Amino acid sequence: MEQTYEESVEMFQELEENGIYNYGGGDSTSYDEDDLSMNGWAVKTEMYDQQIAVAGRLQEPISLEAWTSGEIYSTEIFMKDIDRVPVSILHTTEDEACQPETIIYAYSHITV
Repeated sequence: MEQTYEESVEMFQELEENGIYNYGGGDSTSYDEDDLSMNGWAVKTEMYDQQIAVAGRLQEPISLEAWTSGEIYSTEIFMKDIDRVPVSILHTTEDEACQPETIIYAYSHITV
């Protein structure tokens, strides 16, 4: 669903005012508790996605306060300047879907 800048800002202000920090998934304080088909989304992540869509470019996130004040553009991020991405791997000692041995194997093949 495409939204205008004004619609996006209004939606995120309402979520913040109501103390909603994630939505979807139906198992927590939720923007749409009836939508059980999707995993939960962090509101800040979705806001950042909307900011990128409105600006039409990859850029640094903008605070909600600055965004509601009309700030649409921030420092642009150029893909050519990204030479590494941090990765964290967390796993339990027991997991039916992904055995710990599989995680350890995959981790051992990641170069640092």
